[in-house]
This record gives sequence, C-alpha cells and structure tokens, in this order.
Amino acid sequence: MSFWEKNVQALQKQQSFFREKLENIDRDCLDFTGVREEKARDGNAILVIQKDGRDYVMNSRFRPVSEAVSYAAQFESIKDYSVCLFMGFGNGTFAREIIKKGSDAVRYAFYEPCREAFLFALINYDLSDVLASDKVTVYVEGINDRELAAYLPELIDWTNIPLTDIYLLPKYKEMYPEAYVKFVKMARDVIARAQMGMNTIVAYAHQRLYNSIHHLRFAFEGTSAKAFINAFPKELPAILVSAGPSLSNNIEQLKQAKNRAFILCVDTALRRLMAEGIEPDAVIGVDPVKWAAYQEEFVPHYQNMMWITESCANVAITKAVHSYRNVFIDGEDELNNHLFEQFGLPLPQLATGGSVANTGFSLLESWGFDTIILMGQDLALTGNRRYSDQEGDAAQQSLDKGFTLFETEGYYGGTVTTREDYFTYLKWFEGAFSISSVSHIINATEGGAMIHGAENMTLRKALDTYAQKEYSVRDCIDQIPRAFTEEQKEELDRQLRNLPARVNYFIRLFKEGKNLAERAMTLSTRENPNQRELMEIQKRLEKIDESTRDELEFIAISDRACKTERTIVREQLTMSCEEQDTNVSVLKGIIGLYDGFLEAAIDMRQCAEEMVKELDEEGWR
Repeated sequence: MSFWEKNVQALQKQQSFFREKLENIDRDCLDFTGVREEKARDGNAILVIQKDGRDYVMNSRFRPVSEAVSYAAQFESIKDYSVCLFMGFGNGTFAREIIKKGSDAVRYAFYEPCREAFLFALINYDLSDVLASDKVTVYVEGINDRELAAYLPELIDWTNIPLTDIYLLPKYKEMYPEAYVKFVKMARDVIARAQMGMNTIVAYAHQRLYNSIHHLRFAFEGTSAKAFINAFPKELPAILVSAGPSLSNNIEQLKQAKNRAFILCVDTALRRLMAEGIEPDAVIGVDPVKWAAYQEEFVPHYQNMMWITESCANVAITKAVHSYRNVFIDGEDELNNHLFEQFGLPLPQLATGGSVANTGFSLLESWGFDTIILMGQDLALTGNRRYSDQEGDAAQQSLDKGFTLFETEGYYGGTVTTREDYFTYLKWFEGAFSISSVSHIINATEGGAMIHGAENMTLRKALDTYAQKEYSVRDCIDQIPRAFTEEQKEELDRQLRNLPARVNYFIRLFKEGKNLAERAMTLSTRENPNQRELMEIQKRLEKIDESTRDELEFIAISDRACKTERTIVREQLTMSCEEQDTNVSVLKGIIGLYDGFLEAAIDMRQCAEEMVKELDEEGWR
C-alpha cells in the first residue's frame, strides 16, 4: 500500500468527506513545481515551499524532529477540553509532536493554506497516525477549506470557549497573510456563534423550559419530523422561503410552484406570502418567544399547512394555530424527545447555524430532497432593509442594537452590506453545502450576499429546470401517520400527570444536597475538621448525584439552571491546579449548583402543574 493510499484511508473515521474529495483528485495532473523535499543534516526529510520567488524551509535544516519537539513543549500543560486551532500542517512533523502532548480530551484542527504542499506530503510521507487520530481534523485550502464552518462548531461550544486558541506554525503568517486573515476570521466567527448560542439559551432558559413542558401536551397529535424522511418523491424539489428584501424580486413567480415543489416558509416570511395569496405547504419557527408565524387571520390557513417547530420554541403559537399537522424537531429537550422515542420515533437533531433558515435547510436535507431552492436568503441589508415587507433605515437600526456592519461578496458581484449575525448564518450555509448530500442547491434569492456552494439561478429558471411535474403534496403528508396510538396516548397521559410529583422528588434532594454542602463548608473552614463527618457527607452527596444525574427531569432542570451551571463549569475549567485542589472552592461550586438546580426545579414544577391543569380543562388535542 502506498503512502497516499494509507493516508487517505486513515481519514475515513474522522473526515470521510475529506477522504472522498481526495479520492477524486487525479494525481497524474498534480504540479509540484513549487514544492520539494530536502534532507536535514541528521537525515530527516524537510519540506521546502517556493512562494513569490523565495524558498521557505518549513523545518529545521539541522534536526527537524528535535525542533518540532521543542515547539510542542508549550502544549505539555494544556488543559483538558482545550481546542487548538493551527494555521499550517506542512509535512506533519510539527502536528505529530503537538498531539502527543495533550490528553485525549484535547482537540486539534490544522488548516493548510498550500494545497500542493499537503498533497505532496500525502504522497511522500506516512501521516496515517496523525490523520487517523480522534483528536485531529485537517482542512486544506482548495480541497475542504469550506468545511471549517461546518465542523469547527462541533469542536467549539460554550464550555471550551475560554480554552480555545489560535496558533501559527513557523513562517505561515509571513507566507500566507491573506489566508491567515481568513483563518482567524473563520475561527472567531465560530467562537462568536457558540457564544451567541450560549447567550440565547441563558437568556431564554425559563421560556425554553416553559415551552418544553407545555409542548408535552401536543405530543398526543404530533408527529416526529423523522417520520417524513423519504416521504416525498425524489423528483419533487423543495423551496425554502426566507424573508430577505430580495423576496420582492420573485415572489410572484412562487405562485407557479404550488404542487410543483414543497414550499417551506420560515416564520418571518409567512406574512408576505399570505399577503400575496400564497399558501405554503409548511411553516417553520424555532424562536422561543417570537410570534412571527402567528396572526389571527392566518389561523384558517393552518388547516392546510404543517406547523414545524422545536419542542422549546414558542408554544403559544402551537396552542393558537390549530394546524392540521404539528411536526416536531428536537430542541435539545430530552423530555419531549423521550416521549417520542419511547413509542418508536425520536425527534431529529438538526444542525443549525443559529437561524431558522439554517434549521430549515437541515430539515429538508434530512427528508431526502434532492433539489433545494433558496428564496429571500439575502443575509445582507439589501436596499438598507432587513425584510421584504419592512421599511426604515436597517443599517442604523442594526448599529443601534450593537451590530457591526461590513461588506461581503454580493450575489451579482461587487459587495453588499451585512452584519455579524447574518455573516455567521452565511458561513454556516457554505460549510453545510460543502458536505451536503443534496444534488442541486440553488440560490434563487436574486440579490443579497453570495453564498458559495450554491448555484445562482433565477427562480423562473429553477422552476423550469427542476419543477416540471405536479404532485399532490398534501397526499404525501397525509400518508404519514401521527406518532401515538390511542393506547399509547393513555400511557402518555399518565406520565404527564405524574410529572409534578416527579419534580417534587428532585426538589427534596436538592434541598438536602445544599444543606449538606453548606455543613461541609462550615466543617472545612475549621482548623481541625471532623473528617469522619465530612466523609459521610461526601458519600451522601455522591448518592444524590447518582440518583439524579441520568434522569430526564434532571436534564431539563439542568438546562433551566444553565446560567449558574455554565458559570461554575467555566470557572472550574479555567481554575489553576492549586485552586482545584482546594476543598472550599469545590464546595462553593456545589452550593452554587444546588441553588441553581433548586430554583430551576421549582420553576419546572409550576410549569408542570399548569400543563396538567390545561390537560384537565382541554383534554387531548
């Protein structure tokens, strides 16, 4: 087996999409004019890259491995759960030594801006140990660089933001300044997206819990979105309609798409579609508080439309619209997910970049649509507006809300004005498109920002090309049964009515745990603490932890207490070894957690009691 074959095969576990792209490269056509190997004085291979008429020696001319070991020494004390983002890969010598230093809990991402250097290394060196490592992902300019936006969010989340850092292998910033700016911007964008997600969850923790508990009642007549996988003909395209300003350019043509395409409308675009007399097949909304999908005059039309929502999204809409088909996706809510999974079909977890349109694309892809057409997906302040049906100075409104405005590549060339949140959604789309199984991704927005990875095409041409046949979309939907049988509904009813009593059990445990931790704190501050009593307290706290941590209700309580929990977890992650060894510091964190859990459990009990009261008053719906 050649080095190339061994290296490409090593990518299968961690980066199968990357492997597929490499397998499609014609090695006979590769040009390595600007890349060569030389030998160091100790006989080891060194990589030389020629750029702008100058030779850059990427390793030590004397002892390249020793140099790499010395460079990697800075990572010996790196904390668990750290994420190290490197610009540069070269011939893998540095990468190999770096990943030896951290524990299995550390993750490393390498971005190589020189395509030819990476391919040269794949052909000439055995890199399989690095490429097969669970700790490593590699991105190469011109091959899979767009996957950075799709995969980095899997590495970076709210817990490890303080432990994420950017590093440069020697000479890379000097050689590739533009690529350096791109890499740093991408990394910061992903970190910002993780921070935005955390801030949203914390800000709406109570509302998300309220929505989750009250959505339990709608499981009786609900359907998991997983049930619609492959429910629609392959030849039927899907149109994802968003509310960007450019929706005005082609909304009239959308009328021709009824039953020639599955029309999925994001909540903010529904008002405009209804004003034009266009009834979409489905509406999707995932915001925990917004009412964009609801107006009283829309309600009769929901008898012909699907209402697709997360279990943590605004339950007031689900209560109000009386849709003929409520379809649920997972909102990181174990309670609703467990109910559906218990009877055979869990709620799908969908990748998202933070916008409802991102979620909508993931949903359509999961359902098996082979052609997805985007409309109104400006991701820019086209004409100084945010939405197609909104007037006003959008740029000034954005600045007033604290957003930074900047220019990005436009749909028709040139540049357009965008802002941070739109740009994160845009980069998520580009990353998702780069690894998508969808055959045809068409951007028929006809304005706004350029989204790489999609084919720009007018809506008229897209419909003429991909929507040539009529289907009964309603029949496709109706063939999918609802989730629960009548017998299962009886069991579901029993479980929901028992929820307040279950939460009371947790409240009692949290009160006991807090009192024990406070007693332990008092003992620990004494000069000669009673070690036996401390040991008994520790054993009881461990039993409380064991009896709660895997329970579904506790997961919901923990999510509700996210502000407290995440503050404490992040403090512990960044704590020095000396602080971590201090018993008082640990107990302080435990008391804080019990306080947060207790507050969350009381909130959950009130929501559960309200939900049961609605069951008594309204029954199943």
